[in-house]
Amino acid sequence: MTNFTRFISGKFAITKLSHLRLETPNRKSKRNSRRNSPFNTAGFTIIELTIYIVLMSVLVLVISRIFLASLDVQLESESVSAVEQDGKYILARLSYDISHASSITDPSELGTSSPSLTIQVGGENRTYSLTESILQLTDSIGPARLHSPETEVGDISFTRIGNPSGKDTVRIDFTLTSSADDPTTEKSRIFQTTIGTR
Repeated sequence: MTNFTRFISGKFAITKLSHLRLETPNRKSKRNSRRNSPFNTAGFTIIELTIYIVLMSVLVLVISRIFLASLDVQLESESVSAVEQDGKYILARLSYDISHASSITDPSELGTSSPSLTIQVGGENRTYSLTESILQLTDSIGPARLHSPETEVGDISFTRIGNPSGKDTVRIDFTLTSSADDPTTEKSRIFQTTIGTR
């Protein structure tokens, strides 16, 4: 190729290129800088964040209320269960001892009531008495608590009933209350029964 042809082909190339729209590096960097600007980044607005925080607060409040309600139900159930179980045990123990007793020492006379019960079983004296809301059985071994620490006994009374020629019979009345820390879950029940010797 000659110089002239190169020149013409070069001029032709220049002319052709001049019709094209070229982007300068300066323009590209301005566009990219707008896209990467911290003000144009995708994110949350203050309103969106506020709505999110309010919704999360409501959700946490609802979940905590449900948890506390289930905890209250559980505590109430435990209180009722403790009262029922301790009441059944006390009545079963009294029934066993009185039915196997050879005599009733206290209360001594028919129609009288006493806060304690003393009976003789197999030649041994056994006394049921209340000491600071604790029902105790005292025998030759010593005092023993008859209920769990979750309950308290109150208003106990042993009344000797029957007729002089018949078998000894005792009417027992007592109140059993759960000793819960929360007064709303505290449960109480009155127990009554009549038991006679054999």
